[in-house]
Amino acid sequence: MPQHNGFHAWISIDGQPAPEYSVEVSEDGTNVTCWVASELGKKFSVNWVNKTYYGITGTSGYLSLDGTYAGGRVLYVHDIGKPTEIRGVQADANIRPFVFSALEISDDDGLLGGPSLPDLGLIALKIVPVHIGASKSKAKSRSARPSELAQTLKVHERAKKAVTQQVGLGDAEPAPQSGARVSVTRSGPPVVTFSWRYRPLDILQANDIAPAAASTTLKRKAEDEGSRPTKEARPKTEKEVLKNQSNVSASQSSSSSSLNKKPRVKNEKEDVIDLTQHKSDSKVKTEKTRRTYAKGEVIDLT
Repeated sequence: MPQHNGFHAWISIDGQPAPEYSVEVSEDGTNVTCWVASELGKKFSVNWVNKTYYGITGTSGYLSLDGTYAGGRVLYVHDIGKPTEIRGVQADANIRPFVFSALEISDDDGLLGGPSLPDLGLIALKIVPVHIGASKSKAKSRSARPSELAQTLKVHERAKKAVTQQVGLGDAEPAPQSGARVSVTRSGPPVVTFSWRYRPLDILQANDIAPAAASTTLKRKAEDEGSRPTKEARPKTEKEVLKNQSNVSASQSSSSSSLNKKPRVKNEKEDVIDLTQHKSDSKVKTEKTRRTYAKGEVIDLT
């Protein structure tokens, strides 16, 4: 997500920042929402960094998944520029990572009267300014309960609202060493709340939230180009047709003129004898033509 009120936050899926779609910011800049593509079985983490916000002693980020509290992190003032993350729930010495899990759908009408689960399909991170006090024991600290996130939700098919997944917990993994737990007291209203609504990619694409796959786009482009007339088959404009006709007529006229230019002999009575004809034709024509000569006419015998 873009930086807002000094903070930058993002979702990482399998260790890589997830593409975000349709990012929206409230008028006062305290709420930022977007969509991310989820995939069954994929691990994810929620990350954020304080870039420019200076509180009294620090800030605390509180994470909720599908409406269930999933843990928090404290950032001191001197932690500016240092990213932090929540990637799972602590379970003894291990951690159970967040994963996208299947939602159980049922046609049991008895489920219609149950909770509406308005935050199903929502990952939310609220960042608030806090006074950071002394460290406290784990017994007094607030932490997420693995059992709340590990259970598979069951909803009626008419109430799922296109949500087919939920956040669950994966198998336990060795947990990195965590710092001391401290007491915090909120010192003001939330600085910013980041919200990610997750759905499978095909649902986001079907609703024009995410762009279509590259292969689909290339296929449609190829089909569109295939349906267009080629350069040779392109219909000619009226101007081009008239120009071609003029060129053809001129060419035919020139060709006809050159073909019809035959040597001719003109006699005194304007008779024309075609010397390009076969000799036998000339002989027949000459024999058939009887002439009379006027008195005193000179006949060239050469």
